[in-house]
Amino acid sequence: MRVTHATPRDLEEAGRLLREAIQRRAWIVFFAECLAEYEGRGASRTTPGDKLVVVKPDGSVLVHSPRGFKPQNWQPRHRGGHGKHRG
Repeated sequence: MRVTHATPRDLEEAGRLLREAIQRRAWIVFFAECLAEYEGRGASRTTPGDKLVVVKPDGSVLVHSPRGFKPQNWQPRHRGGHGKHRG
C-alpha cells in the first residue's frame, strides 16, 4: 500500500485531491471541521464539528466524531444517493 500525505492550500485543491483519490479507489483518511449530509434511500446529517472521515476503496464512507468508537455517520458504497460533505 502506498501512503501519501497532503496538506491542501485551499478547498479547491482539497476537492481535486479527493476526486483523484476516489478515481484511483484509494483509501482516504482525513480530519476536518465539517458536517456530513446524505440523501438517498435514507437521509442523515451530522452536527458540525471536528470529524475523522474514512473513504474506503469500495466507496463506503465512515464519519467519526472525537468521542466514542462507533461512526457518527456511515454510508455503504454509493448506489445512486447523493452525499454532501461541507467544511
